[in-house]
Amino acid sequence: MADDELDSGPLNPPQGPDDNALLDEQIRALLEDNQGPAAAQQQELAAQNQAAPQLDEEVELVMENIVAESSKDQYIGANVRFMVWLYHQVPNTEDLELIKSGVKNQLSTAYVQDLAMGTRNKGTHLRAAAATALRVARCAGSSPIYLDRLEFKVVSRFMVSQRKPDGSFHSKSTYDNIRSSILYLYRKCGINAPQCLTSAGKMKDLLASMKRVIAREKQQRGDRLESGKSPLPYPAYKFICEQLLKSHEPNAIFGHCFLTLEWSLMARADNVTKSHLEHIQWRDDCIIMFFAHTKTDQEGVNMNEPWHIYANPLDPAVCPVLALAKYLLSHPELIAGDRVLFPGNSQYNRFTKLIRKLIDENANELIGLGADPNNLGSHSARKGSSTLCTTGCTVSPPYISVCLRAGWSLPGVQSRYLHFQEAGDQYVGRAVTGLNIMTSEFSISPPYFQGHDEEVSLYVLSLIPENSSAQMKILMKFLIASVLFHRDFLVLNVHPNSRFRSTTIMMSDTRVREYVRTRYAWDVDTTGQAPRITGVPPHVSLLNSMELVIRTQNMLPDVIATRVQQVLESNTIQNGGLTAAMVLQVVEAQLQRLVVGQTNQTQQPDNTQRTNERRHVNLHYYGGHWHKLPQNFLSFPSLTFGNLVTRWLLPDLQLDIPAFKYLRTADVKRVSRGRKTLHDMKKLMGYVKSVAEELNVWKDEWTAQDVTVLMTAVNHRFHLNHTRVRRNEQVTWFTVLRTWERAARIASGNNDNN
Repeated sequence: MADDELDSGPLNPPQGPDDNALLDEQIRALLEDNQGPAAAQQQELAAQNQAAPQLDEEVELVMENIVAESSKDQYIGANVRFMVWLYHQVPNTEDLELIKSGVKNQLSTAYVQDLAMGTRNKGTHLRAAAATALRVARCAGSSPIYLDRLEFKVVSRFMVSQRKPDGSFHSKSTYDNIRSSILYLYRKCGINAPQCLTSAGKMKDLLASMKRVIAREKQQRGDRLESGKSPLPYPAYKFICEQLLKSHEPNAIFGHCFLTLEWSLMARADNVTKSHLEHIQWRDDCIIMFFAHTKTDQEGVNMNEPWHIYANPLDPAVCPVLALAKYLLSHPELIAGDRVLFPGNSQYNRFTKLIRKLIDENANELIGLGADPNNLGSHSARKGSSTLCTTGCTVSPPYISVCLRAGWSLPGVQSRYLHFQEAGDQYVGRAVTGLNIMTSEFSISPPYFQGHDEEVSLYVLSLIPENSSAQMKILMKFLIASVLFHRDFLVLNVHPNSRFRSTTIMMSDTRVREYVRTRYAWDVDTTGQAPRITGVPPHVSLLNSMELVIRTQNMLPDVIATRVQQVLESNTIQNGGLTAAMVLQVVEAQLQRLVVGQTNQTQQPDNTQRTNERRHVNLHYYGGHWHKLPQNFLSFPSLTFGNLVTRWLLPDLQLDIPAFKYLRTADVKRVSRGRKTLHDMKKLMGYVKSVAEELNVWKDEWTAQDVTVLMTAVNHRFHLNHTRVRRNEQVTWFTVLRTWERAARIASGNNDNN
């Protein structure tokens, strides 16, 4: 090797002390560079090891979603009964102890507590201890029961012992649930269940035998043959909807919307409860809703398949589009938010309590409509709508489409070969909303705006928050059209104290109402603004053609007689001016004119009405004096915060009630708690004014659009913060006032302490 090659290396030979120091520094740098990746890798590995337990716990939590929470609760409840039964059993000499000793000690302690507190019969503490032990079971070691010792004879004894107080067996589903609950415990603890407990072993024979015994018992005892809740007949459903529409209860608007959606979707209440506004759209002539998770589609395979919901302009009480419009316009805060349709906890319980109360109050009327009040529940709507749709007439929608919409599993190869198509679901959606399949009116469109686009757009935007999404604006345009189409009906039927009466759309009239139309599938759309009509089977068009022929035939005698008489009067018979050919020509011409006229005649009823927009309310004369409030205004209605702001700033022109800001103490003498209520309203609106002035949105004169802008700006400042989820859209204005004053007192106290 040449000397010049040695000199060209990365490390030059040291020439002095300074060069030696430089060389040492270079060597250390090289060593640190080599150790850097290894050290970083070790740190990363240590971090992963440290996070491993937390990740394992998250994996377990994720895997628990293999079963829905509601199913878990049912399984745990059944297994609690099984554990309590095992605890009270005295094992035979050949039987092994099945409850682990540590768990049995806990159960014994709980049993002693029940004895001491007088809850032995209910077993409150014993059941709670068993439930706790079952909830923490995640492996064979943590199972409260020795599952490897569990035999068919033990489980079968328990199942046969589960009877009603009169000694008869429960329904078949009760014993299916017991078996499923025990198998769930095996699955949760990672243990394979013995064959004798599965559907392929002795358990299968036991369940089949019990079903026969149960059927024979019902026959002999004359028991109710149907299990579960009874279907809700359509007349009873319509009656309940009418009662909710007319009610002044604060939850009635919510209940009406919930019930009509549950009926129209044929959905389980859980799906309606978890409906999200982001998954609700308007397409063509109907609302479409999507569900990412259902009981029969736990993995969301069919999440892109829409449920179609149609309007019923002919019967507004049962119209789901109108019910949704009332709900959203009564709670405009929801329109601009990315949230569930029914926010808050326990929405299902809220609905069931409301419906149960209404059923109990109207039991006699429901019996007369063919319903059994004692066996009606939220599930009755789902049964009733599917029954109406499949058996309501002989040209019902496809059975497969009904099954898919209702979320029922298709047996055998049907699920492999029969799939969702929109046309079938659209037909189901029209039929289930109450439109008569056997008339041409089945093809009616929803109410929609025709013409005057700019004026309509400004009106719609004045009723909804400015930051609403484009998708929501389209939806609200059709919902608002539905309200305006039925406005006269709503004015007559909605209770004066309903919160919906305190919305801007109900408090003032508008000429935009003149632009609302409906049409039928065969009507010619010359404007291009009518929605495309979907879900109409071909026989409906044939029915319309037949009706046209019948109407034409019924008109023929009078029309022909009139025309012949005219010809006879205009011709001189004596001079031979009238011939048979002339009469025949006149008849044929008149027939042709009549048919053409009938073909072009629209079946659209004249539902438009000229409206005069008033700006001021009238005074009321009674008792010898003029008054600002009508004689039947005896109490202030229950209002949310948004309702109060609207009623404080805008008049109710339909009921001739001025904006509350113009009321004085003397005006509310006849009103229950009028002075105190008016004082509190004024106080809360003072807070609103201060916030609005701070945000530069307060005005001296107000329009509906101004109030919408005001609410959008200040609403977040008046939302309630609480440890539990609260329905801010349902909270009354008085609760907001108390919360605001409490916060002010706390802030004042903190300032004094400082």
